[in-house]
Amino acid sequence: MYKCGNNKCARYLENKEKLTSDEKEMQKEKSSQFKLRYIYREYKINLKNIVNKELKAPVERLDKFRYSLSVIGLVLSFHITLKLSTRQTAFAMKRMFGIQISHMTVARMAKTASFICHHFNFKNIPKVPGEQAGDETYIKVKGKHHYIWFAIAKFRSIITAYKVSDSRSEIPAVETMYMANEKHLKNQNADPLLFVSDGNPSYQAAVTFLKSEGVDIELKQVIGLKNKDEISALYRYLKNLVERLNRTYKHYAVNCFQNIEGASSHLALAVTNYNFIRPHSSLNHKPPVIINRLKDIPLIQDVWADILRNTA
Repeated sequence: MYKCGNNKCARYLENKEKLTSDEKEMQKEKSSQFKLRYIYREYKINLKNIVNKELKAPVERLDKFRYSLSVIGLVLSFHITLKLSTRQTAFAMKRMFGIQISHMTVARMAKTASFICHHFNFKNIPKVPGEQAGDETYIKVKGKHHYIWFAIAKFRSIITAYKVSDSRSEIPAVETMYMANEKHLKNQNADPLLFVSDGNPSYQAAVTFLKSEGVDIELKQVIGLKNKDEISALYRYLKNLVERLNRTYKHYAVNCFQNIEGASSHLALAVTNYNFIRPHSSLNHKPPVIINRLKDIPLIQDVWADILRNTA
């Protein structure tokens, strides 16, 4: 990244002139808060090398567990849909159904099922029209901050991309926006994907890189909590949509994960539940993505079992 240090640069002088009197006083003390100078990024990365859609394959296979798919579906219903911890799930299985299962087996089942559900997600998330919004929220992995990246469509509030990373840099932003763009409705007359984010500079850097790779995305950034500019006022509703998704996921990620693979596995299952299983009151108590073979299955555990059986 190259930054122009010329104090007579036209870009620098123009941006400095736009500052209010209060901002000019703040800029003297906290100059890093304002991006006034011209910045050029030279990318030495390849899009194919950084975009990775795969989860790490589990050591175990689902059919090696000594439980039926119905029992595994019941475990996922408690653990993911009803947001119980692994210990609470094991307790419910024993005291409600008389099925002896340890909390470690619940965790192993979930990790193995997540690999299948991750493939199911990307196969069945449809191409979506219209705008999308992205944001990142933090979780704890071994006591340290990591980040969940989401992209959600205005159309039926479908999650179109998700990612776990250990930073808020442009690389995970590139992955998230690229995956979201793949689910954007493409035709000969389609406009570029309109993507709404907060003021995180990683999104702008990601757009610059994606455009250099031939991926056309139009970025709109909503700054702060109040509508102090026209763009923030116009697209605030999309920013609120993804913030609401962040709060929803926080109810699932109640525990500190032990590694990033565990966090990624849990995220894949949560997205399956959100997009294909969980009824949304704003959608007439239907999930965002309706699959014909699933919509008439009355029991949640049978929906999980059907997803695992047909995808595996």
